[in-house]
Amino acid sequence: MSTMTNQLLALRPDWPGIPIELDRAWSHLEELGLGTMSTTGYIIDPYPDSDAAGPYFSANLSLEGWFHEDSVAYTRVLPIAEAAGEGSLIALWLDDEKNARVILLESEGSGFLIANDASELLVLFSIGYAELLSHNLGSSPIEPISPEALEPLRSWVESEFAMTIPDSWPAPGRDEFSAWLDRELGREEPISEDVPDSSTEMPINEAP
Repeated sequence: MSTMTNQLLALRPDWPGIPIELDRAWSHLEELGLGTMSTTGYIIDPYPDSDAAGPYFSANLSLEGWFHEDSVAYTRVLPIAEAAGEGSLIALWLDDEKNARVILLESEGSGFLIANDASELLVLFSIGYAELLSHNLGSSPIEPISPEALEPLRSWVESEFAMTIPDSWPAPGRDEFSAWLDRELGREEPISEDVPDSSTEMPINEAP
């Protein structure tokens, strides 16, 4: 088991478990020396020597401002990564069937599904977006993380899942998580009326 998994489950003993794909990826990155203890807690930076900061995995992220710790909603969300430097989070969300989906909680209050499972999240991390925010998705990264910095994670994902990494990722829109989030936060109207509806299907390119 990876150090990241141990750290997360120690902080959130209520959580049912980390998807095996994530744990294996974290173990791989830790074996490469990319897991470190920072002033804010344990992190894994999947893009070593990158000029752009890029999203990174973190074991000590807070849901403060989203859910109270004693709420049912809190027990269904586990933040696992910083999406960008402005406070947006990537988290696991247990849907009504207890499947661990991947969500984006943006700093201004919106929330979307961005991947159906952990393996899709790892593919998304392998594309090279310097910031995983809704307005950046839907097209190829404008200022991507360099191929050299992507290599440790990207080559592992391609080998592990026998696939080709796509050039871009679908833009998110209003979905089942957005609706759930609005209900849990007592919001009657969507946080943004100009966000299109979105299918929760996240297409993945299969290996040739």
